[in-house]
Amino acid sequence: MTNPLTAKQSRDFLSRLGGSEGCDFKGPESKITWKCKGGNDKTFTRRILKAMKIPAKTRAEFLRFCDETGGHCDCEVIFNTSDYMAEAED
Repeated sequence: MTNPLTAKQSRDFLSRLGGSEGCDFKGPESKITWKCKGGNDKTFTRRILKAMKIPAKTRAEFLRFCDETGGHCDCEVIFNTSDYMAEAED
């Protein structure tokens, strides 16, 4: 499966997911903290995609894409899926 978001949408999404409306990564590299419920929780991912006005069908495709590329929770979407998102082209 390929990333259903455009490159711009992917960049915007990752920026928002890593920022205050998502995982909220903070601190120096040696002591980074972030918010994530773990498991299979993608609450931030779902909320951000909806706020970006991504159509429901595309949101569902994107969530499947995340699962297939190791993004099972919000932080794993950043850690495991972002490399695959970078392949998207506008």
